[in-house]
Amino acid sequence: MPCTRRERNLSDWLSASEAMLEKAGIESARLEAQIIAAHLLGQSRSWVLAHPDQPVAENFGEDVLGRRLLREPLAYILGWREFYGRRFKVGLQVLIPRHETEVLIDYAIEHLAGHPEAKVLDWGTGSGCIACTLKLERPLDSVWAIENSSEALKVAQDNAEYLGSSVNFCLSDGSKGMPPQIFDLILSNPPYIAASELLAPELYHEPAEALFAEEDGLAHYRRIAQECKDILAPGGILLLELPDGKSEQVIALFEEQGWTKLGTRKDLGGMVRALALHLP
Repeated sequence: MPCTRRERNLSDWLSASEAMLEKAGIESARLEAQIIAAHLLGQSRSWVLAHPDQPVAENFGEDVLGRRLLREPLAYILGWREFYGRRFKVGLQVLIPRHETEVLIDYAIEHLAGHPEAKVLDWGTGSGCIACTLKLERPLDSVWAIENSSEALKVAQDNAEYLGSSVNFCLSDGSKGMPPQIFDLILSNPPYIAASELLAPELYHEPAEALFAEEDGLAHYRRIAQECKDILAPGGILLLELPDGKSEQVIALFEEQGWTKLGTRKDLGGMVRALALHLP
């Protein structure tokens, strides 16, 4: 009796894809293969795991898998990234939200406790993940967001509309192009990577202006230290995300400009990630 070729199923595809992703040096290769399959099938990851015998075509997922093997970030392939339990649209115009930035949200909520209807500014909003999340978590507060890239600002506005987050957006290079305002809380996750640093291949797909900064990665912190003095209300707080291993440099920079450190917070990896400052 002649042998018949077994039809390719989802389990076969997952095993082969995991092996290719792992060979390409991608961490969490098994998880990513499952996420890609779920994306292509329009199903959840749990559905994928529960249907290993689902037939798939021989060329199933070739284009998408090929993009990932070239180290294009998975978030750009999917078109979204989860942040603080919500999906945010992302594209090549914006930095992909990172889970460590959620520390900044937690720290902001802590500082806003007992201050109903505070006025908040997200300096350099990118995808809008910080501004939109804060507005949804603190609906009474007035939240503003500034961004110097019109393309990035459009992504942030789309995210706000999709999530029902009423943020006031402004195309502005720092504080120069925005209407006169005074804020009780200013947050920023500025570009902080020095041009000399070697990065994972995925990062070179993200917008350089959202990643790299001059002066060993600290140029934007120096600008924030100067310009925020004029727009922070008396008793107001400035919250910043910090680069790996440079917390002391950033603190010293701000102290030289007359700021006082209120405290710091670590991310889940134990790295000092958020810094709170005020003007005495």
